[in-house]
Amino acid sequence: MVQNFLQSLTGSNLKSQGSGAQPSYDKPFASLANLFDTNTTVPFLASASSEQVDALCLQLPPSIFLLAQENTESLAATEPTAEAGKAAVEALSDGQKRDILQRVLRSPQLHQFLESLTNALKEGGLPALGEALMFDVENGGKIIGGNVPIGGTEAVKRFLEGAKRTVERDAK
Repeated sequence: MVQNFLQSLTGSNLKSQGSGAQPSYDKPFASLANLFDTNTTVPFLASASSEQVDALCLQLPPSIFLLAQENTESLAATEPTAEAGKAAVEALSDGQKRDILQRVLRSPQLHQFLESLTNALKEGGLPALGEALMFDVENGGKIIGGNVPIGGTEAVKRFLEGAKRTVERDAK
């Protein structure tokens, strides 16, 4: 089963559809929560470099790290600044950062969010989400030759393709 899942992420399933044929939108495909399963993400975190851990930490809300330091004064009045969050991350040990990230990866809130994001994509939200996240989504997330948003499982695939293209482009 795991091998079938991994095979579904390679080859033709994540390749762009040719402009000549419209893709099928009802083919089964994993949700984002399935792709970010803790059986995959936690081992990745364990093998991640300190630089990767720091980069992941900076993607999370600063309040998580301020709470970890029990720095509730910074949380009292307003949302903490990015600078306060960065300082809080830097003050933690590598082990503490990994522990926080592991708790986030295991949290039901993350998995609920990923399911909600999957549903939003399937319901036609790809153009708006791709634009908001500045992902390089093919044809802006719309059906080729039209102005209708792509939906269904094809939207989830295109979202992942766009995320991959964006990461590859930004790495250059």
